[in-house]
Amino acid sequence: MILPGFYGKMPAAGDFVTRRLPGDFVRVWDRWLAQHIV
Repeated sequence: MILPGFYGKMPAAGDFVTRRLPGDFVRVWDRWLAQHIV
């Protein structure tokens, strides 16, 4: 079974949230966002 996942900023949560995505995938995006978004 394939389930959708997500990673993004959610103001209600106060920070970035993630669901059902591999940790390696999220770490790459997190690093990129930290370097490119001020």
